[in-house]
Amino acid sequence: RVVDLHVWKVGSHHLAAIISLVTHFPKQPDYYKQLLHGLGDLKHISIEVNHHPGKPCIVTDPLPA
Repeated sequence: RVVDLHVWKVGSHHLAAIISLVTHFPKQPDYYKQLLHGLGDLKHISIEVNHHPGKPCIVTDPLPA
């Protein structure tokens, strides 16, 4: 879940972003940066990942066929 998002212009064709996430299944910040790779003018990205220790609120197992 994205809990905080700041995006601003740092050049004529460059955007910067600071994104704060909370998840039950945290990954390294580089994982999330890779998901955003190639997204328009977004060039400078800082990711903060916070672990939520409670019971997951989403199902991670696929539904039966």
